[in-house]
Amino acid sequence: MIDRVYQSNLDLELLFCTNVLKLGSLHYGYSDTPEKLDMARARAAQTRYTETLLTSFPAEVTTVLDVGSGIGDNARAMADHGYVVTAVSPDANHETYFAAHPHEGVRFVRSKFEALTLAGPFDLILMSESQNYFDATVGFAQVRRLLRPGGYLFISGMLRVSSERAFASVVNVEADYLAKAAAAGLTVVSQVDITDNVLPTLEFAQRVLKEHVVPGVDVFTRYVSSTGGFASRLVKGVVARVFRKPMDALIDHYAERVDPAAFKKHVKYVRVLFRLEQ
Repeated sequence: MIDRVYQSNLDLELLFCTNVLKLGSLHYGYSDTPEKLDMARARAAQTRYTETLLTSFPAEVTTVLDVGSGIGDNARAMADHGYVVTAVSPDANHETYFAAHPHEGVRFVRSKFEALTLAGPFDLILMSESQNYFDATVGFAQVRRLLRPGGYLFISGMLRVSSERAFASVVNVEADYLAKAAAAGLTVVSQVDITDNVLPTLEFAQRVLKEHVVPGVDVFTRYVSSTGGFASRLVKGVVARVFRKPMDALIDHYAERVDPAAFKKHVKYVRVLFRLEQ
């Protein structure tokens, strides 16, 4: 079910984050110290995430390929700092968002990374929370093709601690991922574990899910179910198919993902800078 939600032209996650929560990003936030986030602080934490991301770029980088760009907040920030950015996503909703929010210095390409046909080369390829969406070996082959010799791959996202079933949606296991990177000729320049820095975002998301999303979905479906007649039965059928089932799928998916204790047990949120051998 979760795959059908993301393949739908109606991206409920995108609409909820941008239209309801008024967030300018789909990625985690970064907190320097433990803090209880509210909506304003969550937005500030997301901005801080991007700011700290950019401080890790090597000085010689000028051209960046932003893989899995989402709605483009990282891409726009990079362009504001003088980088020439190509943003890539296969999502039609993201393409629409980019078209509605154009930014000088950012080019959007709608494509899966593994199918990308751009020639390159780029100084740096950024995968911010996107390295789990495609096969690692295939992805590293694309990285080798698209990077200049001596160029960089920078991932900022989740890797599983082990191959246990928990958090299976985090496809890549840390040790296996690093081994595949090394086999592809990528050397680790730096590696930083920022799990504790993103936990406040998880705690905030868990509160939003429990206190707002679940009750909101329940109230809406109860309201629709409270009226009778053929028209109501028709509407209830549409609601169940178009709204309730996708929302239930998203809720089930994120209930695990936003549990801070389970997350820290099974997942690391890391930033790894690799350099391609010359």
